[in-house]
Amino acid sequence: MVAKNFVLGRNEVIVYPSRVRDRFGNYVDYEWSTVNPWQLLGMSSNDGRRLTISYPDATSKFVSTISDGSRVWSYRSSDGKSGQPVTFPDGSRSSATFVGLQRARPDPTRVSCDEIDFRPSDYVGTFTGRSGVTVELTLRDVLFGRSWIERECLMGGGSESIREPFVFLSAALVKKKVSGPGLPTGGLVWTYDYGLPNNCWNPSPYGVGSNACTATSPTTRIVKQTNPDGTVTRYTYGNRFNVDEGLLLRTDFGWNGTSAVRSEEVTYADPEAPPYRAYNGISYRNFGDYSTTGFYRPKARLVTTEAGKVFRWEVATDCAGGPRCFDTQARPTKIIKSDGQ
Repeated sequence: MVAKNFVLGRNEVIVYPSRVRDRFGNYVDYEWSTVNPWQLLGMSSNDGRRLTISYPDATSKFVSTISDGSRVWSYRSSDGKSGQPVTFPDGSRSSATFVGLQRARPDPTRVSCDEIDFRPSDYVGTFTGRSGVTVELTLRDVLFGRSWIERECLMGGGSESIREPFVFLSAALVKKKVSGPGLPTGGLVWTYDYGLPNNCWNPSPYGVGSNACTATSPTTRIVKQTNPDGTVTRYTYGNRFNVDEGLLLRTDFGWNGTSAVRSEEVTYADPEAPPYRAYNGISYRNFGDYSTTGFYRPKARLVTTEAGKVFRWEVATDCAGGPRCFDTQARPTKIIKSDGQ
């Protein structure tokens, strides 16, 4: 293959710690296989405790047993291979069937800059604990929209590609069911509704174009969680590109369609405000809220409204070195609270 851009050769270096010590002098020693260094064979601490880890063979990637000297945890699946489920020292077992969730890799076929071929699917996985209680998770391909993105359609090799997608696909949780001993016959069920994508888009001619968003365009996404008792919790997320995309802005508990029993509204601090730096890293994803996740966006204010009272939690603004009282790691150093009066 011929690289279209510069190629940077890299070497992978893995460090296997032999001892980890805390500031009080406590330590844990790690013992690694000399045949395959990535096999951890044992851990021992300065207080005398020790774990011994065994594998089916010297090349296996799966643990078969873990022992503390008096108790043994065994890992073996139904097909006889090491791994899950786990058998605990008292003989109880847990099991997991996550094969369906492993297929949850939504990838829409992009027809052009302005169209995608979207065929949603469901993925189901289950986990059964030692008590016999089973948790069933259902994920579904969900389309999420992004607002205030300028359309830039790139042409190459006879096909189109988009610099910033106006929608993206994700495998999202749509149902959680907990059933088993001591629970109702039908189990406890939570469902999740992700609503409309809430994107705005302008299929303008090739090249950089204006976006189709206006003052009345949606800049949030709504997720509704219906709880086992029938109550609804509504989550409001920002979806404005490079502003608040992916951030939780508001939570309404006991939402009845027009009002809530309790509401929490969040305001975030400026991502480029001193004394913390603007970026905490760069996401390798090139869609969704990847840009926002790279910024420091600490919580600056939380307003809770309940029973007609308003409670406030806020990072103070009277500290030197920045608009709010944060340290260099974007952690609050001074907080002001009100009692709802």
